[in-house]
Amino acid sequence: MSDALPGFLVLTGPADGTTAGSGAREGWRLTTWDLSGAPPEGGSPLPVSRTVWSSRGPVSPALLQGWMTRGDEPGLRSMMPPFAALAVDGDDLVLATDVLGFRQVFVREDDDRVAVSTSARALATLPGGGTASRLDRGALLLQSRLGYQLGQDTVYAGVRKLEPGTLLRWSSDLRRSRVTLEEGETLPLSEAVRRAAAGLREFLERYLDANPEPTLQLTGGQDSRLVLSAIPPARRHQVRALTMGDPGTPDVDLAAEIAGRLGLQHTVRGLADLGSLSPAECFERVRDASARLDAMADPLAKAATLWAEEGFEQGARLGGLGGEIGRGFFYTGRVRPRPVTDARTRRLARWRLFVNEAVEPAALDPSFAADASRHAMDVATRTFADAGPEWYGATDEVYLWHRMQRWAGLSETAVCFDRELVNPLLDAGFLRIARALAPRDKAHGRFLARLQVALDADLAALPLEGRPSPAALAGTGPAVRAAAVASTGRRVAGKVAQRLARHGRAPAGGHALANGVLRHVRATPAVLDPVRGLGIFSDAWLDDLTAGRTGAQPATVSFLVNVLVAQDATTH
Repeated sequence: MSDALPGFLVLTGPADGTTAGSGAREGWRLTTWDLSGAPPEGGSPLPVSRTVWSSRGPVSPALLQGWMTRGDEPGLRSMMPPFAALAVDGDDLVLATDVLGFRQVFVREDDDRVAVSTSARALATLPGGGTASRLDRGALLLQSRLGYQLGQDTVYAGVRKLEPGTLLRWSSDLRRSRVTLEEGETLPLSEAVRRAAAGLREFLERYLDANPEPTLQLTGGQDSRLVLSAIPPARRHQVRALTMGDPGTPDVDLAAEIAGRLGLQHTVRGLADLGSLSPAECFERVRDASARLDAMADPLAKAATLWAEEGFEQGARLGGLGGEIGRGFFYTGRVRPRPVTDARTRRLARWRLFVNEAVEPAALDPSFAADASRHAMDVATRTFADAGPEWYGATDEVYLWHRMQRWAGLSETAVCFDRELVNPLLDAGFLRIARALAPRDKAHGRFLARLQVALDADLAALPLEGRPSPAALAGTGPAVRAAAVASTGRRVAGKVAQRLARHGRAPAGGHALANGVLRHVRATPAVLDPVRGLGIFSDAWLDDLTAGRTGAQPATVSFLVNVLVAQDATTH
């Protein structure tokens, strides 16, 4: 078996001759493909990502084996995402996934067997079971509006993602348990800043001891600056900086200024040359990116970053992903306790959730387009209602357990074999602190701004890309609140303008790749035949698209390629 990424498939139930097992015991059969390690044996787990790192440092095979076979919750909770591994314990097979659910692993349950795999597409191709051989219309309805999935659904009927922190044990039967994040007591802001600063400094010291020359993914934003600030000044020379973007853009220029001030070796990977790719190359790259993403996130964005990474040394990589949980990603206006209501969810969905990656309605079959609007809103209201009774706290939980798991986690899974990526802001200890803060202390970047000042006051004085400096946001008084509200207002206004214009903001490199894909399908219109007649796209729109009578926004092109890749999996 082969797939876009190395991976595994575990089957329970009677053998059917469809897979060649590379390991088997009573009750389970394991197949792996393209993994660098040998099938797991007693005492030697098989990680299915390059990141095998905990909050405490690198994890040895013996230590990981013990945590997995004992179900050691503190140890497994400390594993940094994206992480998953298989281990053999006697005749049993054990699977563990990271507590945030970043490493994507999927399950399909038929009447006579359970199948678990790193590839949802591989599960969809298994014979039998009926429902798993077709696309999931509800999931596609949602993805056409949101761009990714919520909860544990996939675009394949009968295939679901395993929940965060899943621990499975195959023996004579299949046993399941979960490791969850610890809930902490409510913390005052000053104590949260103190603990977070100490925790990040300790984490980065240990990290640099094990990885003396990592590369930091540096942007003009706040999160990567926090990671850099937590590194002791005397050790910052060990770090190289990498920025994705074109010189002359605000984000790249600000990252370059930070790197220059600290004397970091700084590499900028621009995307301007994407336009030099042939239409066929654009199409193949975007289709391959969709396969890596299991057709459930933006393949244009991923194809652009994969192209920019080519020729750049991989290896130990520090990221700044995760700070949003500490600043209230979905907060607006005056933050005070409010109940979750359908009306609030619908307002947020209209101006924020269903903007950037929504497909143009004209591209869709009219019935599908009408159902998408209703279904996506219904799913959103249920998701927020289930997240908690208080509105701002619920938005934090939705961001962490839905957007982060199913969007950011999928994106990191797609490159989890390319490099060892560690995001200190996704450490369970940091998340416990952020989740223990009252929403008013996170609003308008207050907590992260004060944390930045505590870590490095000089870097805190520099403005953020498109926002005031952390030092300004960390203060108190009417002027500070006014600046923070104005900054939030500009972001809201931008989202409203996108909604009125009926198109979202394309990812970096998205327009160039989308244009290449469109040129390719116009040169070879038969390539879109598999998506005709599905009741998803308007056949008249497909005719106009391939004939060059109409164009398509990047979000629409992304969804088109994802459906093409997903449909291919269900027909082969």
